[in-house]
Amino acid sequence: MFKKGQQQKHFKSIWDAMVFHLITFFDTQKPESLHQFRLQIKKMKSLLFFIPNNAQTPKRSHYFKSVQLIYQHAGRIRSAHLHLLAFRQSASKNPEQQQKQEQIYQNETALFCAKRRAYLKVLYRINQVFSGNFEDIAQKTILKRYKKQFKKLIRQFEKQPVHMKTSHNCRKKIKNMLYFYNTLPKKIARKLHLNTRYLDQLQDAIGQYHDADLFQALTTAPKRQIVQSNRRYDKMCALIQQFREENAIY
Repeated sequence: MFKKGQQQKHFKSIWDAMVFHLITFFDTQKPESLHQFRLQIKKMKSLLFFIPNNAQTPKRSHYFKSVQLIYQHAGRIRSAHLHLLAFRQSASKNPEQQQKQEQIYQNETALFCAKRRAYLKVLYRINQVFSGNFEDIAQKTILKRYKKQFKKLIRQFEKQPVHMKTSHNCRKKIKNMLYFYNTLPKKIARKLHLNTRYLDQLQDAIGQYHDADLFQALTTAPKRQIVQSNRRYDKMCALIQQFREENAIY
């Protein structure tokens, strides 16, 4: 049994961290704070996804969509920042694109910070709407939920060739599974027999190839960079093939 008190404790921990990192970004504009803010939203999303009924009423769904919009806005800033880092570390030269990413980063950061009051209001409202609405969840309900997600992953990974959009969506599912797994009581977690190390390697390989592919599209990539991107693709495909062969990890 996953007790409602345990769920509430995790929700409060995630929400506290989310607000802390958002305020820190407003005050400092440090990219790492924005990254940590987005990470907490992912953790909250996984918690609410795996817990039946908590995010399914129209009112609650409406408010979480507002959080998703903030997440997407933060994502535009995060993407521009990562592209700028990649430009500085890469031999690829595309001054026009680099300047464009710099402009996106500055403009979106200014707009994001200008919405400080509105965005914080959404987060405080989320706490009011979701907090206290948790119920005890039977172990079999959680196991069933994981089994369903696992079957979806198998169906997606059976498709060939591996497409970027498909693999990226699978990565989101894997990360949701891992985030929620880390909140579970040890007794339930052991019942899942989840190979977390393998899953983390798989989602990381997908993420690295995804980021490299997006950056390569912005540049006239030198041969060395293309080779590195191909190696990331090969690593991702090898891990996916392992998933197919073993039905990986359950």
